[in-house]
Amino acid sequence: MPIVPRDFLDTANRLFAVGVHEADYRSSVSRAYYAAFSLVKAKTASFVSYSGAEEHLEARRQVAWRWHDLSDDFSSLQTARVESDYKLDRRVSRARAEHWLNVSSSLVSELERR
Repeated sequence: MPIVPRDFLDTANRLFAVGVHEADYRSSVSRAYYAAFSLVKAKTASFVSYSGAEEHLEARRQVAWRWHDLSDDFSSLQTARVESDYKLDRRVSRARAEHWLNVSSSLVSELERR
């Protein structure tokens, strides 16, 4: 059965719920971002060609253009994902991960309604 964007959010919530180590929280933030990112791609794929390193930038552009009111949250979530995946000198606490899970959950719910 194919994966759907909400599956990433479910995974993020599971990682957070059982989180013991910072790596769990980092992975939770990353999966939370990919839930929103995958949904943006799915909703805009008929208008936009996504490929390569520019696809995350293109997703930001699409959110800013189509759903301007969600743009700041989406961009901030993407930044949090990059920090969680690559900025290992910056701590990702349980509270921080919870914040980004909430942001992603709101984004996904709102994008699903539109």
